[in-house]
Amino acid sequence: MSTDNNYENMQTVFWTEYLRILKGLKEPVDKERWHMAPYETNAYYSITDNEIVFLAGLLQSPLYSKTFPDSYNYGALGSMVGHEITHGFDEEGRLFDQDGAFRDWWDKEDMKKFKAHSECFVEQYSNFRDTRVNKNVSGINTLDENIADNGGLEASYYAYKKLTREKGAGPKLPGLGFTHDQLFFLGFAQVHCEKSTKQSLLIDILFDEHSPDRFRAAPLMPQQTSTLEACSWVPILQAGGLGKVRVNCFPKAIATWHGRESNPRLPDLESDALTAPPRCPLYV
Repeated sequence: MSTDNNYENMQTVFWTEYLRILKGLKEPVDKERWHMAPYETNAYYSITDNEIVFLAGLLQSPLYSKTFPDSYNYGALGSMVGHEITHGFDEEGRLFDQDGAFRDWWDKEDMKKFKAHSECFVEQYSNFRDTRVNKNVSGINTLDENIADNGGLEASYYAYKKLTREKGAGPKLPGLGFTHDQLFFLGFAQVHCEKSTKQSLLIDILFDEHSPDRFRAAPLMPQQTSTLEACSWVPILQAGGLGKVRVNCFPKAIATWHGRESNPRLPDLESDALTAPPRCPLYV
C-alpha cells in the first residue's frame, strides 16, 4: 500500500477482493460468512442463506437502545426487522425456498394476488414526484423495497400490540406528551430522516432500488389503517419547532390528511402536492 497514491491503493483493494471471490468459487459455500462488516450501519436479508443479519453499527442509539420505550424500538428497529423478513416474500425472494434453493414454491392463486398488490404499489409510488429535482419515483425499480417497507411496518406494529397486551405499554417519555402509538410511528420515521444534495437525490431516484426517504416514511402513515385508527398526529405536528423531534421527516401532506393543512410551526419542506395514495392491502 502507498502513502501518497490513493488510486493505486484502491486498485489493490479491489483486486485483492476479486481474487478472494474467484478463490471462493472452488471452495464449499461458507454459510456462516457475513456479507457486510459488523461495524456497518446496515442490515440485510440473504436469499441463498434464508437469514436476516443486523450489524453492530445499527444496534445502537439513536435507532435502538434497551433504555428506549418498547414503542420506539419496535417502530424503528422492529420495522427494519420486518422489512428484511418481508424480502423473503417479494418479487425476488419468492423464487427461493426455505433452504435458499432456486424454486418457485407459490401456487397460481398466490401469484395472482401478489401481482395485483404489486401493481397497486407500482402505481402508487410512480405518482410520487420530488419537486426538488422534478423527477418521479420509479415504482417498478423500487417495488421490492416498497413492499418490504409496508410489510415491515405492518408486522412490527402487530408485534408491538401483541407485546403490550402481554406486558403492558410501560411509562411514557416525560415532557413530550406523545402516546406510545405516536412514538412507534415517530421511531419508524426517524429511521428515514436524511439530508441530501440535489445531485445525490437525483442519482438515488434514477438508480437506487429504494425510494427517496421522504417517500419511505410519510406515505406509509395513511397507508397503514392502524395509523389512522390508533394515532392522532396533532401533538407531533404542533411540536414541529422541536429540532429533536425531527418532524421535518413528514411532508406537509401529513398535516393535510389529518385536518391540519396550515400549521405555522411545521417546517417548510418544499414538499410536493401529494394526495392521499390509494390503499394497497398486503394481506387478503
